[in-house]
Amino acid sequence: LLFNDLEKKDLKEGITREQIENSKKKLSLLKQEEFIQSKNNELDYALGIIRNREEEIIRKKEEEIKNAWVNLNVPYISQNHNNILNGCEAASLLMGLQYKGYLKNMTLYQYAIDMPKSATNNAYEGFTHDIFGLEPRNIPHWIAPSALADFGRASSGNQNIQDATGYTLDQLNKEISNNNPVVIYATGSFKTPKEWIEGAPKNIHVLLLTGYNKITKEQIITDPWTKSNGETKWYLSKNKLESIYNAVGKKAVIIR
Repeated sequence: LLFNDLEKKDLKEGITREQIENSKKKLSLLKQEEFIQSKNNELDYALGIIRNREEEIIRKKEEEIKNAWVNLNVPYISQNHNNILNGCEAASLLMGLQYKGYLKNMTLYQYAIDMPKSATNNAYEGFTHDIFGLEPRNIPHWIAPSALADFGRASSGNQNIQDATGYTLDQLNKEISNNNPVVIYATGSFKTPKEWIEGAPKNIHVLLLTGYNKITKEQIITDPWTKSNGETKWYLSKNKLESIYNAVGKKAVIIR
């Protein structure tokens, strides 16, 4: 009853390992050795077909997952290797702009110099404190999305740069599907936001959202702070990124 044909080569669809194992147990209760051997050979053959089917299912699933990636191949710019230690917003914005064809010859150093600074340390007016150095260490050095978007438009001439504060991660992923990288506000190493000062957590870090997987929901984040091992990307679950992104206030800038 396991096969569609008398030659017992065409295994019926839906036959399971459990059914095969149950048949083997029933055979073991019999005494006819030749019959048992013959039927066990048939059952082993059936198991081989089931294994092949399972491997094919796994192969197809892996192929589906591979094809479900949306991955923007942005040019990479390192803030720490360029000694612009608080230049994560500048580096992330510049990577996105260069990917879209703007400011191809701009250096991060010059871009950091050009970034507007706030004399009163108001991040919604310009960059606060020191973009090049870490001091003072207990205060976030940052620029808010609205001011960053203004700078992006003014510096590049690309008027399709949008403050996306309030967007959900699903909305940002749609932008990635449309070939638009997204500057996203999170925290260093995606740790829980620490004490808020001057409108941001002390451990704020800004990165570039450059990809995601439609099946696994994994996210690709390009990090302007090059890791000690040379890696430049994070692969995070959607839940992990979403929790940090939401906690920091759903702050983002879309580069179209």
